[in-house]
Amino acid sequence: MKVLVTGASGYFGRTLVQILQTKARWTVLTPLREEFDLRYRLDHSFQVNYIIHAAARRYGTITECIDDNVIGTANLIEFAKKQNNLKSFIFISSSDVVGPGSDPRDEEATLSPTTPYAFTKAAAERLCECSGLPVTICRPVNIVCSESDPRKFPSICRQIIFSEKILTIYEGSRMYIHARDVAEAIIAVMDTPGKFNIVGKELSNRQVAEIVAKKLKKELFYEMKKGGSGHEPSYNLSGEKLFKKGWIIKTDVEEYI
Repeated sequence: MKVLVTGASGYFGRTLVQILQTKARWTVLTPLREEFDLRYRLDHSFQVNYIIHAAARRYGTITECIDDNVIGTANLIEFAKKQNNLKSFIFISSSDVVGPGSDPRDEEATLSPTTPYAFTKAAAERLCECSGLPVTICRPVNIVCSESDPRKFPSICRQIIFSEKILTIYEGSRMYIHARDVAEAIIAVMDTPGKFNIVGKELSNRQVAEIVAKKLKKELFYEMKKGGSGHEPSYNLSGEKLFKKGWIIKTDVEEYI
């Protein structure tokens, strides 16, 4: 079986490809952006059985997010329609599409995106659902791995705490999950059409800062603030649907905070 992975060189994509390559039945195709630019019509003639669309732009202008996340998804859908034996089109969305909320929302919750990234991911979900393809939509929470992302909150904590400066912590919490567990979840549902929340361990923002400080063996100097736009208290999702398929979280995410 051949599987095409977009975003294979990205923060999460590298882990996904590594795990797919350990599965004997997969031939994994990972074209570079230069040779497979989703912003433009794809005239490539090769055939695959699965497409995992993990490429996305989280940071940038609204125009850049639209180009990469909406137009890119539309072009990939048109490419998918040319496949003679496509078994599934797996779209990696985000928990952000559901928007903030403290009650655990399931897969059928109303979409309520609040950022350009979330808006474009929600639009891309709709394109997938209307495509007529066999589609699986996965919505992971905050992904961590051994490689740190300087734009994510744990890395921001690390930089400020190491410098012994005062860290601003907004009230609230987030769910975190390791990239390996997300990859295994995707593999578990890739033959099942529908939407799946991929949840993780909920940690308060203060807990994250305390974990980082302990690892750095530094004192935590901080000030607490109430969350506002961009710092909403919670993005809580229900993962019951995926758990019922037998998927479990195997990695202690705190080790990678």
